[in-house]
Amino acid sequence: SSAALYDLSSIAIILLPIVVLLLAGSLLSGLHPSGEPMSFRGPWFTLHVLLAFAAYAGLTLSAAAGLLYLLQFRELKEKHLGRIFRFLPALPTLDAIGRTGLFVAFPCLTLALVLGWSWSLRFGQGLSTEEAQVIWGVITWIVFALIVAIRTTSVPSRERRAASASVIGFVIVILAYLVLRISPVAHGGFL
Repeated sequence: SSAALYDLSSIAIILLPIVVLLLAGSLLSGLHPSGEPMSFRGPWFTLHVLLAFAAYAGLTLSAAAGLLYLLQFRELKEKHLGRIFRFLPALPTLDAIGRTGLFVAFPCLTLALVLGWSWSLRFGQGLSTEEAQVIWGVITWIVFALIVAIRTTSVPSRERRAASASVIGFVIVILAYLVLRISPVAHGGFL
């Protein structure tokens, strides 16, 4: 419906700066894909990558909706019903978008990790807990699991806590990636 498209377009206002900041940050810091050819590409690896991208896109959507939720909540609490208030979707809508993004993303990430693990084992690569992509995958999965746990508990102000958790979780995942990417652990083809 047109209302749903409007709600998503207001979230795009937050997503675009996030993407631009992340891209600018990676370009300015010199981070780029390693470009090293992998000897074990195939359809299962492609599915692993697609599921991982879907998972990170879902987390980003959940974080953007969470950020807007917190902004809208503050506007309502302080009774500042100005332009921002009229532009943003209602709190239940933002919560539903964040929940949907997360609940689609978490199974995608879990499947991506299982596929990556099984694909690596099949080609004798193994997975060392010292490899950056393994560390990042585990950190990311734990962050996702914690956000899902926060979302599924029935405590007062659960929606606000879930929104905060999505935003903080997104920041943790990005910072973990950056730290691991520039660390000496990040040898080989880590993104």
